[in-house]
Amino acid sequence: MENPFSNRKKAGRLLKADMASLRAGERVLNCLETEFLRPELPMGTRLPTIRQLSHRLRVCERTVQGVFDKLAQQGRIRCEVGRGTFFMGANGSRAAEWRIALGIPISGPAMNLPFLSGLNSGILQAAAKRFPPLMLVPRSCENRGCDSLVQSLVDDCSRVDGIILFPVWVSDEIRPIYERHGKPVVDINPPADGATANFVSPDYFESSRRIAEVWRQTGRRRILLLLGVSIQKSVSSRLRRFGVETGLGDELLNEEVRFKIARAKSYSEEDGYSAMQDILSRGGEIPDAVLCMGDLLALGVARAAREKGIRIPVEMSVVGGSGIDLSHSHHPCLTRTVQPLDKIGEAAVDMICQRLERRGNGTSSVAGRIFSTPWIGGETTRPEENELLHISDQ
Repeated sequence: MENPFSNRKKAGRLLKADMASLRAGERVLNCLETEFLRPELPMGTRLPTIRQLSHRLRVCERTVQGVFDKLAQQGRIRCEVGRGTFFMGANGSRAAEWRIALGIPISGPAMNLPFLSGLNSGILQAAAKRFPPLMLVPRSCENRGCDSLVQSLVDDCSRVDGIILFPVWVSDEIRPIYERHGKPVVDINPPADGATANFVSPDYFESSRRIAEVWRQTGRRRILLLLGVSIQKSVSSRLRRFGVETGLGDELLNEEVRFKIARAKSYSEEDGYSAMQDILSRGGEIPDAVLCMGDLLALGVARAAREKGIRIPVEMSVVGGSGIDLSHSHHPCLTRTVQPLDKIGEAAVDMICQRLERRGNGTSSVAGRIFSTPWIGGETTRPEENELLHISDQ
């Protein structure tokens, strides 16, 4: 027969443990509310780590984590993996009410680009993961092209709290309109030469510098940069050009290496094919290395070169710059950089929220974020080039 007194003792011990845990949690909450959750503190103030509070208050980390979880559910703090925990205001964040315009077309001719599809997907997933989720206001350019997108974004200004922009596809008038009305803007790619804040971008300069340096080291002497948009309109195009020039270094200055820039009509494979056909039909020097702004352009270049009997990668290296899925293409292992679209989308959402949280603190600007772009593929570059680019064997 079970001893009833043993059950009472066990229940007593559990009650004492629960009370101790409750008192420890109250100490953590009291410390936070006294020092870090005061109404006069600006939103975005960083809180101590779980480990720091555990050590300071002599409570277990699980207790601190439990308090943090409850505060996050109330919207009073925001926990970001790898970055820390931040104060969201005495009454919680306004994130549940925030509406963010999306200045990236979700359909229409521009969405033939898998890059933009991946970017939109990254932003949408990041917005849905936030607590509470953000409300995104997407637009398309189905009917009148990108002019209709611009007008829609102008009309949206009075109905949203901020905007995430892709500069190439919208006019420069959008940014000042929003900022003038106190609606923060975050750009995908730098909005201007020398920009340092309020944008997130792949590292176009470094990836272009690196491939140019590799080509110089492996004996390539006739370098072509193929763009899909006017270099005057695109900061990312100019960053690629500067990167190539830097990577070629003194050999470019001494005319030991020749570097040219060409432009296709768009980013499509067919326009890359047509642009390369035109270059090859002119006669004169044939490029022995081609850096394309996008992967589809690179597929078109490779096809046109092979039709002319040019051996790739022996006689010509061809590389792309967006890292899209090419598994169903004729060059699934095209050498190309990988743009971490999920991380870019997450960073853009995080930055627009930070700018909204910091309004009223004198400045809402946040430092720009640039993501590295590793190389993959290896089929359209020579083995010695792949080794220098750290591309493993396929």
